[in-house]
Amino acid sequence: MIRRASIVFKILGIIFLSLGALFLILSGVFFIVLSNGAELKPDDITAFNALIFTFLGIGIIFAVLGLVFFLVWRHKESKAARLKRDGICYDAEITGLKSLPYMYGRRGFGFGYYGSPSFIVECWYRNQEGKTCLVKSDGLLMNPLFFGKGKDNLKAKVYVDRDDPKDYYVDVTDGQQSDIKFDNDYR
Repeated sequence: MIRRASIVFKILGIIFLSLGALFLILSGVFFIVLSNGAELKPDDITAFNALIFTFLGIGIIFAVLGLVFFLVWRHKESKAARLKRDGICYDAEITGLKSLPYMYGRRGFGFGYYGSPSFIVECWYRNQEGKTCLVKSDGLLMNPLFFGKGKDNLKAKVYVDRDDPKDYYVDVTDGQQSDIKFDNDYR
């Protein structure tokens, strides 16, 4: 199964929420130690207060970032599920594959995963009026065309919203292997 790049948002959300919870717990522990009437000098109390507020601030920032990443992931997943459930399904022909460059590499920006670039599948389909529509998939972590049955059957499913044709989801979980050339030589 192909893992979409949106899973990166879920992983980042879990990491940031965990770190936020850790810092919030540490600030709570320091507050309990300080409020239990421990024999501390005034300078120590000031240091503990600074530590509590620092850890509390860091914890809140990390927790909010984790929540944002997690909500972005949930939004992408719910959009795909909604379009699969309520949208119009078209069989699309895959016309190309673009690879995005590494995130901090010398070639520009893009989400890399274990040193490999993300991929975007380009495909076209004919809608109910007979118009040809070109669409692109979301970022994919793995090349979807390497998992298939040959270059004669390059198909993907496109789920389009009934009310807004600009809202679509390209499902390439049945991607086929092919001889499609990359725009960049990252293969």
